[in-house]
Amino acid sequence: MNKAQRVFIFVILQTLFLFHCENQTTETYAPTSPEVTTAKVSRITTTSAQCGGWVHCDGGEPVTSRGICWGESRTPTLNDNITVDGSGLGDFESSLTGLKANTKYYVRAYATNIAGTGYGIIRSFIREVGTVRDVDGNIYQTVKIGNKWWMAENLKTRHYADGTPLENGTGKGSDNDDFSKKYYFVYMNNESTVESLGLYYTWAAATNDAPEKDIYDLQGICPNGWRLPLMGEWSSLETYIGGEDSSGIRLREWGYSHWKYYADFCEGLDEFGFKAIGAGIADYNGFGYYDRTEKACFWSLASKEEFGNYYGMEYNHQDAYSGWYKKNHGLSVRCVKE
Repeated sequence: MNKAQRVFIFVILQTLFLFHCENQTTETYAPTSPEVTTAKVSRITTTSAQCGGWVHCDGGEPVTSRGICWGESRTPTLNDNITVDGSGLGDFESSLTGLKANTKYYVRAYATNIAGTGYGIIRSFIREVGTVRDVDGNIYQTVKIGNKWWMAENLKTRHYADGTPLENGTGKGSDNDDFSKKYYFVYMNNESTVESLGLYYTWAAATNDAPEKDIYDLQGICPNGWRLPLMGEWSSLETYIGGEDSSGIRLREWGYSHWKYYADFCEGLDEFGFKAIGAGIADYNGFGYYDRTEKACFWSLASKEEFGNYYGMEYNHQDAYSGWYKKNHGLSVRCVKE
């Protein structure tokens, strides 16, 4: 190849290169809005709730703010109520305040960067609450869980709904009792404890000593319109709130006012407003009290000979369970209605 041919080829290649460069589209970097997940709503009270989220992708630019937005509209945005819970990637927790009872709220997590705001899935919750008064004039908070209403406090009446009194059983029981005594017990015989712990009832007192064949749909010690729960209703409640393995922690009152400290992962969440407290058990004489701050035990309408069935939970386990206690012991009562 002579010189002229080499020059010609060089000119051709240079022309092609310049043409290629002129026709290339310059690629530019474009950030996107962050990606975030909405956590479950928990610790719902009549005025507040806990939520949060997880920012798992920043979209290529730093996340400058993150939190929860909520409101009564089905698609909450930053124009509704919001929390601001830090910045960057990772988990965050949010406290929702100023809520109204019996109002359905919609919530979702958000995260914002220079490109915009990303949202997590929308969750909803409602705290349907009410009250009921017993024959003694005590007023109890109530909460709807699933399709049933439950008392959110332990019963503390000393009379049946028709006015018939129960007897204080402190010091009157016997290990050889016939299990038919309609006794109530006051924790440590200290009246100041009744408001928070309620009273403890023998199974005969709770059921008004009904024969086993008549226990279905039984009012027992409960106020008019309410009744003692069947064992199956405790099971249905358990299923509704997520199953046996986590039902204890989800029903237990949050914090340690009535529960012994064990570990953070066992702290009650009270996700449904049931507020189970660690009242423990009264013995058959009403002198001894077991497992105060360690167990919650509620009578149900099932029995076998000298034993009554109960539904319980403990401070150091996340689950709940069904068991049997002698009918002459004192357990707590929670009433239910449709």
